This record gives sequence, C-alpha cells and structure tokens, in this order.
Amino acid sequence: MPPTRMTRKVACDVCYRKRIRCDGQKPRCSHCVLYKSDCTFQATSRKAAIRKRPSDTAAALQSHVRSLETSLDEAQLRIKELEERLTQKSRSQSDQPEQGEYDVSYSGKGSLELGLELPPQHEVLSGVNKFLATFNTTLPLFHPQRLLSRVSVWYEQPHQRDTSTWAAINVVLSLAYRHIPDEEKPPNYSTLHFMNKAQSVLNDIMLGDSSLLDVQTIVGMVVLLQATSDLKPASALIPIALRLAHGLGLHTRLNSDYLSASETLERDRVFWIAYILDRDISMRTKLPPIQSQNDISIDWPSATPADGAGMLHTADNSSSFNFFLSRVQLAHIQGQVYEAMLSKSPTASDVYVRLDNVARRHQMLDDWLARIPFEFSPSAITQSGNENLQRAFGVLYSSHLTCRSVVCKAHAMEAQWIPSLQDFGRKAIEQGVVAAPRLPVGWHKLVHESREYIELFIAIDHKDPAFIW
Repeated sequence: MPPTRMTRKVACDVCYRKRIRCDGQKPRCSHCVLYKSDCTFQATSRKAAIRKRPSDTAAALQSHVRSLETSLDEAQLRIKELEERLTQKSRSQSDQPEQGEYDVSYSGKGSLELGLELPPQHEVLSGVNKFLATFNTTLPLFHPQRLLSRVSVWYEQPHQRDTSTWAAINVVLSLAYRHIPDEEKPPNYSTLHFMNKAQSVLNDIMLGDSSLLDVQTIVGMVVLLQATSDLKPASALIPIALRLAHGLGLHTRLNSDYLSASETLERDRVFWIAYILDRDISMRTKLPPIQSQNDISIDWPSATPADGAGMLHTADNSSSFNFFLSRVQLAHIQGQVYEAMLSKSPTASDVYVRLDNVARRHQMLDDWLARIPFEFSPSAITQSGNENLQRAFGVLYSSHLTCRSVVCKAHAMEAQWIPSLQDFGRKAIEQGVVAAPRLPVGWHKLVHESREYIELFIAIDHKDPAFIW
C-alpha cells in the first residue's frame, strides 16, 4: 500500500488576505466568525513553491566545484608565469652594476617606475603659479616655495622622482585648471585628466610611508571630489586624510619641536583645511564628523600671518580680511551645530535643552558674521565685480546659511511653536481673525541673510561644479 500523502491545510479567503493562521473549523473558522464573514475558498490558487530535487542540488554543487577547480588551476598557472618572469628579471638585474642597499627595497613609492609623465616644465610651472594665485591664497594647502622647488627638482633631477611628488603635482594642476577658462587651456588637458592620474597611484600613497605631501595630495583630492553630486568618494577619502594626519601628529604639538617655524605652520594649515572639509562633508551628508574637537591641541590660524596666507584685500587695500581663519571658525561652528541639532544624543530630544541649543548656535553665527568687515559683506562683494572674491565668499556665505537653516529647522518637539500653529488655525476658523503665525527662532534673520546671498549668487558668472567644493 503506497504511503499516504499528507494534505496541506489551505487557509480560507479571509485568513489568506489578512495573512493569519486559519484553524480550519467548520462550517466557519474562528476568524470568519470574529470578522462576521463567509468562510469561502474562492480566491485564486496559492501554489506552493516548487522545491528543487536533491539530485539537482547535488549536480549543481558538483558543477560549482568543477568550476572552482578550473579557476584554481588557471590561477596557479598564472602565478607560475609571474614567478618565471620575476626570476628572469632578477637575473637581468644581477648582471647590472650593484646598487645601494636602499635602492632595491620596495618602499611603495615607485620612484623609478615608468609612466610618471608630466607636461613640459613651462606648462607645469604656469599651472602651479595659477594655483598659488587662486586657490592657495584662500586655503593655503602648500608652501609656495617648497612646491615650486619640488617641481624644479622633478625636471632637473629625474633620478629623485617619486610617486608622491608626481601625484601632488597632478592634484595641483587639477585644482589650477578649475580656474582657467576653457579657451585658455592647452589641448588634451583638463581637471579630470590630472585628477585621474593622481588617483591611479592612490594605493601607493596610502600604503607607503606617509608624509606631509601625501596628506596634502589626498586633501586636494577631497576638494576636487566635493564638486561632484555623489559625496561618497569624498566621504571615503577624508577619514584617510585625517588618519594619515594623525599618524604624522598634525593635530598636536608633540612632534613639532624638531621642525622649523615655516614647516610647523604648513603642517598646521594642512590639518585645518582637512578639518574644514570634514565639517563641510558632515553638514552636507548629515553624518558625524570624523575629527574630534577634544583631540586637537594646536592653535587656530594666526589672525595676522607673517606671510599673508589666507588674507584677502579690497582693490584699494583699504581693508583686509583673514578668510582662512574665518573659514576654520565657521567649521568649528558647523561641528557645534551638528552636535546640537543633528546628532542622536539623548539630550537632543529634550525640549528645553533644544531651545537652549538653538539660542546658543544662533548667537555663535551672529558673532561669527559680526567679525566680517562690511567691505566683505555679500552686497559689497557683489558690487566689487571681483570674480575670485565672489567665488570664495559665495562658498563661505553658503556654508554659513546651511548652518543657519539647520538651526532654524522646524521640529515637532518645539513646545511653543506647535501650539501656536494650532491656535492660529483655530482663531482663523472660529473668529475669522488671521494674524501672523509664530515662526521658528531666527527665521526672519535667515530670510534676510538668504536674500542678501541671492544677490551675490546671481552676480557669480561661472557656476561650474568647482563652485561647490
């Protein structure tokens, strides 16, 4: 007698639609009695998923094993070919004159690798000077003389070439070409061209012996990648830049005793630019910043730097403004705004703590804005017609407005604002009285500053992707 096949219980239409277990009671199940429905089985058939036969599964596993074995054989054959090539290369090198002990050890820099081409020296120097006259004046990423010296050594002493210097020069050229009109650029050269070259050796930079030049290169890449709509690459690189900076001690004074004042100043500036980018990316992605404020022990940039780096002047030199210092101070406020308004800390949801945070952050932004001379206000910059100033301050004031808008953002926990909206609707219906509704704290200031910024934004002629960094 063949074995009896177990019948599968079928749920009634009501239990099937509600996705609940049907007890199969007759004439009506318990749920049909509860919902006062007819216990029917008229819905379309629910076929059970067809299970694969064990034999099919075994065959598939055997096929997969054979595929893995084939791939392994191919990999072993490839490894054998590479070993033979390495042996031949070693024999050919042994016939050459003996080199120094450190010349044959791999350092990750690929100092004698082929393919490290750059444009002619005069074209590179032209691009470097453009970089120093534009981007580097507001955010001093490189020391001008040391950068020019590296370029000269690259062409005059080819045996000292290394991957780090090559990548840094490409990043500098990429930043410079953002400020060169298309009609003035040499053929086949562009920001993307030099950026791709620098990215091609990113692994060597990250895995080799870290240096200040490597941090400068990666920070420059982050500046370029911020100009894209997808912030994932920039968000991935800024932690690497900060980790390398921590490894070199750029955030502390402990390792600067043996350095000159000029070298210490350059290290500090590189760290602060990475700090600015970290806070910018945090505000745009609504993710926590990487750099902790408590781990920083270096001083803020000087208000009156001896070399004038980061200082901007009016056309008649009647007024000056430390753009770099102001940018660092705004980055610090960005971190405070994130911690108070966007973080998931338990105190952020407390009504009274939130109101206190809103008032404090508004005061921080007011104090920061008050330190900017009138000659560099949005209206004055708009009237100046200086394209470089308009672009630089366009980024500065837009970052400030982002902070202000986050602080002014309406929130359901506002104990005073939500009831005022309810009263506004009730009075409008019952009494026919339409009064101005209560607005979030600082709303009028946000509207006024936004209108001023719109005039500056319209005055900027070239709103290319580099305008957002």
